[in-house]
Amino acid sequence: MWGLKAPEAIQKDMVDGDEQYKVISLEAMPEYAGDFILYGVLDGTDPAFVTSSNLWNALPAVKNGKTLPYEQVSWMHRDPITLNAQADAFIAFFEQFKGK
Repeated sequence: MWGLKAPEAIQKDMVDGDEQYKVISLEAMPEYAGDFILYGVLDGTDPAFVTSSNLWNALPAVKNGKTLPYEQVSWMHRDPITLNAQADAFIAFFEQFKGK
């Protein structure tokens, strides 16, 4: 819909492969980061370990304000209400970059 392409590491393992998610180190982030970053945060946790790091702040998506944090557990559900809320959030997020 938006013509987005995954970084090679994600394309190979997750899009073309059958891996659903991967835990990576902070140091591996540049290999997995694309033009946009959507990342889950567990309720009650502080993502500052990542978001305050020099590595995170050097990523092009972060520099360009193209990140979307979301509450991870609430987005794990696959019911119609949750899926519609996810779609609405994605559309609102990506539409702000339309034509830029």
